[in-house]
Amino acid sequence: MSLSVLQICPKMPFPPVDGGCIASNNITSGLLKQGHRVKVMALSTPKHPADPALADERYVRQTELETCFVDTTLRPVEALRHLFSKRSYNIERFYSRAFEEMLVSRLARDHFDVVHFESAYTAPYLPAVRRVSPAVAVLRAHNVEYEIWGGTEALEKNPLKRAYIGHLARRMEQFERRIVRRFDGIAAITEADRRTFLDMACPAPVETIPFGVDLGAVTSELRPEALSVFHLGSMDWLPNQDGIRWFLDEVWPGVHARFNEVTLYLAGRSMPGWLMEIARPNVVVLGEVESAYDFMASKSIMVVPLHSGGGMRIKIVEGLALQKAIVSTTLGAAGIDYRDGEHLLIADTADAFREKLCRLLEDAALRARIAALGQRLAREAYDNDAVTSKLVRLYDTLLGTRPMGDVVKP
Repeated sequence: MSLSVLQICPKMPFPPVDGGCIASNNITSGLLKQGHRVKVMALSTPKHPADPALADERYVRQTELETCFVDTTLRPVEALRHLFSKRSYNIERFYSRAFEEMLVSRLARDHFDVVHFESAYTAPYLPAVRRVSPAVAVLRAHNVEYEIWGGTEALEKNPLKRAYIGHLARRMEQFERRIVRRFDGIAAITEADRRTFLDMACPAPVETIPFGVDLGAVTSELRPEALSVFHLGSMDWLPNQDGIRWFLDEVWPGVHARFNEVTLYLAGRSMPGWLMEIARPNVVVLGEVESAYDFMASKSIMVVPLHSGGGMRIKIVEGLALQKAIVSTTLGAAGIDYRDGEHLLIADTADAFREKLCRLLEDAALRARIAALGQRLAREAYDNDAVTSKLVRLYDTLLGTRPMGDVVKP
């Protein structure tokens, strides 16, 4: 049965320039490919503006795309005011009356079987959706957001900032615990996230549905540069910055001492000034690259030195699909159904990370074996068609158990 799905996104999913955009866009494309109707309504923010020049005409036509600008800029006065409020400032920054009115207007004149909310940052619009639509409401939880903020709190060195971030994390947790109980279903990215939502006493079905990757699109004609190491990620995310700082300080000097011909390449959007200006032996900082797949394909070994954050790294799945040998921390590879030493190598201390990276650099046969088995894992477990089918089965289950016809009040 063909479904009509309204997908609400906290930022423009197209072009897919970071993990969140890619995850949302892959759901859109997967549903469209399987013959379902998808309408996308997205916030346009200062950080992720809806740029008509970047919009693909076919995407806009297929998704009936509508956007609304929401100023999510951090404002000190508002931030201070929320110290004395029980509401989450991070969530309220994504609320717009204008966007809510757009949603209500569309839902009042159009039928949808499912309203699909991308991340907790779209959840403030759930009550308005409930008032006018009997559609099944599904939260696609990219992370357990309060855990992300808790990790950011742990990284902050300034005690005043750390205290305020801790306040934000607590308010986020209170919001998430309330809101997850109002959805008809939760699609969690990882099994750990699923267990967390169940611990919140969420009464609705909670399914683990990982990120899917369009394996047909994850291709490149480029061949890897011998003995090259790379990291690719959005560098406006503090856990990525912290991980790279740790890698450069604690891991790379020892690797370079043993393999002085090896080059480390760092790429990603919003590269911070301290990295762009860094001067380290055999370290090349590229910033944003034109093609992520060409960049990854042109290098040998991927590193994911992540020590905080949550969810699942879609870049690892793409790296596996491109047949990259990968060294990651346990947290960096969270949510991926890997076996250490078979699909990738796991290391959580500087010594272990250094040794496992050096093993890959000195053993071409090991690199090839790990890369081949990793690619097989990506094809078998993370193909977007299979992941989309699992999401549609969740939709169908919820539609089958929901008495249709009456608007559900929050």
